[in-house]
Amino acid sequence: MGEIKLGRYQYYKGELYHVIGIARPEKDLEELAIAICIESGTKRFIPKKMFFENINTEGGKVPYCQEPPVRDWWYEDATLRVVLEHLKNL
Repeated sequence: MGEIKLGRYQYYKGELYHVIGIARPEKDLEELAIAICIESGTKRFIPKKMFFENINTEGGKVPYCQEPPVRDWWYEDATLRVVLEHLKNL
């Protein structure tokens, strides 16, 4: 199993997420990726095992999360806005 790196990933349903950190709950110490959806600001905690799994979809098997194919010019600005908004609400 690989290591989850901070940065942008594409969720298998198409949304772009930015992994902002890794958590290890005391309960089981399993690594969780802390991800924020770039478009909506939705937060997601993704177990490491699931992060690297392939998911069965109507189009076949696809990775649960993968690096997106291109880096969009708007990405940096959108990510900064979402992360700042999240931090403001803590």
